Amino acid sequence: MHYNDNPITVSDKADELLTQLNGLKDSMVENLDKLIERDGKLEVILQKSESLSNYSKTYRSNVKIKYS
Repeated sequence: MHYNDNPITVSDKADELLTQLNGLKDSMVENLDKLIERDGKLEVILQKSESLSNYSKTYRSNVKIKYS
């Protein structure tokens, strides 16, 4: 089996791989941050929709009582 005897080439490739891995890690952290932010926004939307649903049920009940 033949190995590359030039340590500079091996080091350059290792540095390139490390740079790529760091870029990938940064992208993944950014994506996770966006996902967490999106999840928070979805939670707010869910709470508002539940509140609106409860309000509409109350309104409907009040209207039925008033016009019955």
